[in-house]
Amino acid sequence: AYEIYQCDWSSDVCSSDLTRRAVTAERALLLVLGGGCQVPVGAHATVQDGQVHLSAIVARPDGSQVVRGQLSGPNPEHVGATLGRTLLDEGASEILNEVYAG
Repeated sequence: AYEIYQCDWSSDVCSSDLTRRAVTAERALLLVLGGGCQVPVGAHATVQDGQVHLSAIVARPDGSQVVRGQLSGPNPEHVGATLGRTLLDEGASEILNEVYAG
């Protein structure tokens, strides 16, 4: 797994347009969820045929509740933000509130 906090888009890791679009979708999701290092959130984006495909999960630390989702579309920011809001509506907000209150 890669953790990139600031990306130099001219570097080998970030120079690909496909990588940039995937990372943008993942970051948009995390922005909506308020994700950080202590939050049980996972995201994985790929780009194929011009479409961003994003899968995400939010889970209780003990694994007793899991909220998953997938979304595809041409705009990575829209895909990430929309999936983030969907996960929140489907129960991720409860999980995240408990983790933050923790």
